[in-house]
Amino acid sequence: MQMMIAQGAPFFVLGNPRSGTTLLRLALTAHPALVVPPEAGFICWLHDQFGAWGGEQWANVELVRRFVDHVAGTRKFSTWNIGAAELMPYLATRKPATYSEACSAIYEAYVLRTKPGASRWGDKNNYYTGHVDLLAMLYPLAQFIHIVRDPRDVACSYRDTAGLDRSNPFRPDLPTDATMIAVDWSANVTNVRHGFSRIDSDRCYTLRYEDLVTDPGRQLAALCVWLNVPFTIDMLAFWRLNRDKELEPKAMLGWKKKTLEPITASQVCRFRSELQEQDQRVIETVAASMMVAYGYLPS
Repeated sequence: MQMMIAQGAPFFVLGNPRSGTTLLRLALTAHPALVVPPEAGFICWLHDQFGAWGGEQWANVELVRRFVDHVAGTRKFSTWNIGAAELMPYLATRKPATYSEACSAIYEAYVLRTKPGASRWGDKNNYYTGHVDLLAMLYPLAQFIHIVRDPRDVACSYRDTAGLDRSNPFRPDLPTDATMIAVDWSANVTNVRHGFSRIDSDRCYTLRYEDLVTDPGRQLAALCVWLNVPFTIDMLAFWRLNRDKELEPKAMLGWKKKTLEPITASQVCRFRSELQEQDQRVIETVAASMMVAYGYLPS
């Protein structure tokens, strides 16, 4: 493989599960200049094992092969449809000298395979809510996008997943108890806020799911300004691209079918008709401070 993309700073999409992170990923990867692969968390998962390697280790072909084999074996990486045999020649060309460069090379190889004209890669993972510090350290110029959703609607969406096929290895394992959902949401949102407080605010962008689905053109255009890329109408038609090119792996569509349809605000405030009043009160009590911070409760 020949290096064909600019080595611009990556961007990371993060948020609590069932908050629109996949919708946002697909809208971004529909942009001709951007690529955000299906979810895979190997950057954080493998850091303890390979993060301390220096130039000597990365110059050793057998050690690099060990790294690539571990990447290929991480959960969900198989959905990228790119194997170790294809990655090794690219890493040999890229000649990474650090762990972050080696991880970047994996993403760059995916970009070259799927959209050679793109200039930046991004990554999306709900798991990253607790790892902003590590990602910011590995990529000092990286940008971070946090999407937030009303936890009462998150509760409804969590409960939607309870009846999914348990044989699916990628099936999300989410709580259904109102208290546990509120604790989960509060912890994830708080972790991101704390992570953002420790890095330059210019690298951090927060938007609400409700605003995105209510006025997607305006919200995505503003996000593009921040990412320094021109807005394109293709971003709003991501669902067509998803149908044609299976941007979201089939194995995940059991709980992400709406990514095959145009953006709609139909899921906003669904808690009013679906969530028992007692559960609403529990969530509003447990998650009160963060709900106020994002405008879901009056201050």
